[in-house]
Amino acid sequence: MPSRSDDEGSGEHRPPDPDGNRRRRTLRVSQSIERLRTLRLGSTAEVCVADDRLRRLYISEEEVAVWRYGAEPQAGTARVRVDAAGARRLTADIEGLSIYEAGGSSGYLIASSQESDRFTVFERGSYKYVMSFRVGTGRIDGVTHPDGIDVTSRSLGRAFPRASSSHRTT
Repeated sequence: MPSRSDDEGSGEHRPPDPDGNRRRRTLRVSQSIERLRTLRLGSTAEVCVADDRLRRLYISEEEVAVWRYGAEPQAGTARVRVDAAGARRLTADIEGLSIYEAGGSSGYLIASSQESDRFTVFERGSYKYVMSFRVGTGRIDGVTHPDGIDVTSRSLGRAFPRASSSHRTT
């Protein structure tokens, strides 16, 4: 999934890697691929999401934590732990990450935990814990064992004028 592209046909891609690393690559019209950097995690990297506005890359290390890296290649490999799995807020088997943009640098980073059927919300930028929630059964089916999440703050018409989310379950 490209996270950024330009008018010359270049795009960036951050593919998953079975050894737990994420590699950021640039695809150019010239059909050459160049490795920009390798991020070593130490265990399974489940998913990543890029915050283009804040120039941050978030990676979930499935049983360990959610990590923040600088999105640009020159940012190097330094990382900051957003939250650890097993803490009272975020549980292990972190399967999904998504960003809800609320204008400027405000909004939320949302992580889904498959083991606890729970979604955990952090303030975008400060990573202050906001809340955790489950999607229960009601007029629609509940979400169990979430395998991912995507969220948008854009209007999707009259039915969803301010936001919508999509959850993938196993």
